[in-house]
Amino acid sequence: MEKSAQMTNGSNVRQDDAAIKRVEFHVHSSFIAEEKVLPVEIIIEQATQRGYRAIGIIGKDGIRSFISAEKKAKQAGLLPIFGIQATIVDEEGRPFECYVYAKNLMGKKHLFKLVSLSLCAENNSLSKNSMEALRDGLMISGGSAGSELFEAVLNKSREEAETIARFFDVLEINPVPVYKQYFAGEGLVFSDAELEAAIGSICEIGEKLGIEVIAVGNVEDFNQQSEAPFYTTDEMLREFEHLGLDKAYEVVVVNTNKIADRFEAYDLLPDRRLFPVIKDGNHRIRSLCYSGAEGKYGNPLPDVVKYRLERELLPIIQNGFAVPYLIAAQVVKQSLSDGYMVGTRGSVGSSLAAYFLGISEMNPLPPHYACHVCKYNEWEISDKGKTGLDLPDKLCPQCGYKMKGDGHDIPCEMFLGMKLDKAPDIDLNVAVEYQERAHDGLKELFGHHNVFFAGTMANGRHPGGVIILPDGVDMEEVTPVQYTEQRGSMSWLQTHFDYHDIDHIVFKLDILQHEGPSRMRLLRDLTGVGPAAVPLNDPKVLQLFRSTAPLGLNKEQIRTSVATCGIPEMGTPFVRSMLEETQPSTFFELLQISGLSHGTGTWEGNARELIRSEVCTLQSAIGLRDNIMQSLITHGMEADLAFKITENVRKGKGIPGDWIDEMKTCGLQDWYINSCQKIKYLFPKAHAVSYVISAIRNAYYKLYFPLEYYAAYFTVRGKTIDVEVCSQGYEAILEKLLQMEEQAENHPGHSCNIMSLEVALEMTARGFHFKKGNDGRFYVADSVRSIAVPAAAPVAKT
Repeated sequence: MEKSAQMTNGSNVRQDDAAIKRVEFHVHSSFIAEEKVLPVEIIIEQATQRGYRAIGIIGKDGIRSFISAEKKAKQAGLLPIFGIQATIVDEEGRPFECYVYAKNLMGKKHLFKLVSLSLCAENNSLSKNSMEALRDGLMISGGSAGSELFEAVLNKSREEAETIARFFDVLEINPVPVYKQYFAGEGLVFSDAELEAAIGSICEIGEKLGIEVIAVGNVEDFNQQSEAPFYTTDEMLREFEHLGLDKAYEVVVVNTNKIADRFEAYDLLPDRRLFPVIKDGNHRIRSLCYSGAEGKYGNPLPDVVKYRLERELLPIIQNGFAVPYLIAAQVVKQSLSDGYMVGTRGSVGSSLAAYFLGISEMNPLPPHYACHVCKYNEWEISDKGKTGLDLPDKLCPQCGYKMKGDGHDIPCEMFLGMKLDKAPDIDLNVAVEYQERAHDGLKELFGHHNVFFAGTMANGRHPGGVIILPDGVDMEEVTPVQYTEQRGSMSWLQTHFDYHDIDHIVFKLDILQHEGPSRMRLLRDLTGVGPAAVPLNDPKVLQLFRSTAPLGLNKEQIRTSVATCGIPEMGTPFVRSMLEETQPSTFFELLQISGLSHGTGTWEGNARELIRSEVCTLQSAIGLRDNIMQSLITHGMEADLAFKITENVRKGKGIPGDWIDEMKTCGLQDWYINSCQKIKYLFPKAHAVSYVISAIRNAYYKLYFPLEYYAAYFTVRGKTIDVEVCSQGYEAILEKLLQMEEQAENHPGHSCNIMSLEVALEMTARGFHFKKGNDGRFYVADSVRSIAVPAAAPVAKT
């Protein structure tokens, strides 16, 4: 049997010179994790170069490769015929193999349902009854190597073989070498004559029963180092010469083309969004947003608020995005009601609508003052592009109450595009112990049949992504499903297709576990002060990010001159070195630190050298993507071009020459342009605001509620702390810390343990200590009080 040459780039392909070419129905496909290639794509490329018009693509143990195969086939002008290799169990419990193809859109849905049933079955098998129930739109074939029909022809009576054949819509035959290879794997040997006789018998049965017989090559998976048996038309005709020339031409060419004509062109995925529906959703989102806005700024709203809100609401409603915002708002509302704060990432951090809905606590408006009592507000603030949290407190001129600055000046275009038409990307970070409750709450709200975990390649699943369908839509209109795990009384299914392949069609909400909300819940319970009540402009708290003095410590005691050990995003040695060098004193400067530390090509060899040489300051360095767009617009550049330049810079694509000329025309200095050119990735301001708020809250508890802070820290990070060592005091902790630092290069996993030891060192340097109580538990203590570790962790409501 001649095989195709190795082929990964379209070269060295044996051509098919037949006037009328065969159609191959057996190209097996699967995802090869090691190679990260889809072999079927290479076969499609070969088929295209041979001039074939259709190709049958078979999935076995899953069909994840279908999405990529469909794209490749349609680009090549081939009709993809999708099918699966299925194991059917008959009424007497006997399994047999067959192939099932989807002829049309209804067949595709039924094929997906069969895949779901198979993936959820114990042995990946299907009952004959379920196959019959879903037969509409499907074509079932049998007779290939390993099939019950071929073995019956070899070993049973003609009558028994005919009874089996009646189940199929089409009968299949393979070349003799394919059968021989299969039986060799089973430890059986048949002569060519025996196999040719069996092939002839299947053709006779087909004639008697009026069922077409097609010749298929059984093209299996292969990688870049192997070959695939992909027969040309003439090669296949030679394989079946033993049937006679006319019969060979019938099964190889005539029937394969006739069968292919029965298949319609259809799309595997729907061509429309399938978002869940909430009654009066458009009216509801507008009403809730205006209610939130007027609750903060009064009625009538200031022009700047109304303009920004309408700029967001109109495309949200026009593009059908109201429901995702409303669902996220419901999740956050329920979590807060249950006593758990929620952190946000994604596009909602730049959205004023999300802020007024209560999804996000980040106000993206320009810096301003707002009185929470009489609703008086001031907007003529010069700190464009910075943050209102750095404004000094002042008394309201109308009612005399203290006003605080607000507004982080985050343009909504950063995540949603200039037309604000991108689908919202909503990430909610919930307490570790609350995630399950939040997920199950979505099932309670939308029904278990509408809520699924988001699957990934190789049977994995997204750590928190949930897909929600509207009522009346089966998931098999989009993807097969499979079991993922059991949670209490609720069984969870996940999408079979990788969520990246379908997230433009369905709504995915990410509800992720995060230790931050868990720690905040503990601190609220231990101190009686909730995180929302923590001031974000306390001078002593801000001083912790540049000095250890507020803790009453010096650098020699804790081996660092800043007091951020254990503070999220600010406690690593790398970020501490940035803090020591730049000495930030404002909220905005901490935003810059967050952006510079999370970016690529932003600090080393870029902003650091510019700050050292006094070309720029920490405030004027390029640390956040939003500030580029705002700076360009402030210098007079047209908004669309400013956005394009910002997108190029934040993705590390550089700036074309004509855009550089525009920047220079607008007065941007060379150092600024050169700095942009060095950036490979630039952090968004919304993420930085979220991180810095979390850091300041943790720092506040560390400064003013130290015992509670350390108890909460070691409760949440309990697996990374050696309590026995820490209970021996400062010197023992320091010795262990030095030992682990020496071993760190060969033990990368020690970083979390080192961080916890640094916190323990700081804690003991401040006069607190670990002790073991009479009950056998460990406690964080001072001379008066003690708190158990782990502290009493709250249990999420059920």
